[in-house]
Amino acid sequence: MAENKKNGSMVWLDCEMTGLDVAKDHIIEVAIIITNDDLEIVCEPFEVIIHKEKEIMENMNEWCIIQHGKTKLTEKVAESEISTEMAEKTGNSVHCDLGFLKVQMPKVVELLHYRIIGN
Repeated sequence: MAENKKNGSMVWLDCEMTGLDVAKDHIIEVAIIITNDDLEIVCEPFEVIIHKEKEIMENMNEWCIIQHGKTKLTEKVAESEISTEMAEKTGNSVHCDLGFLKVQMPKVVELLHYRIIGN
């Protein structure tokens, strides 16, 4: 969670993975919610479910198999057409976007951290 010191806005980020081993497991879902200092959601939440091959999903640890099965995330991962590369590129034009936001939506820019990350 990142906090904007100006107005107390917070970015809540949650990832679901196929396990906890960063060397072999994979991110399968990313969700982001931005709230104000009263914890009210201030913009549309973002969620992306990333497709992974059947073999990867079948090799998840036991906890993930049970939990992701209960929440239907395993099924959604199989149905997703979004690759990790596609999900990562959702911010590839961030500096262009920022230029428009500065001119047309300056209050949104005030919520952003001074570091802008994109590719």
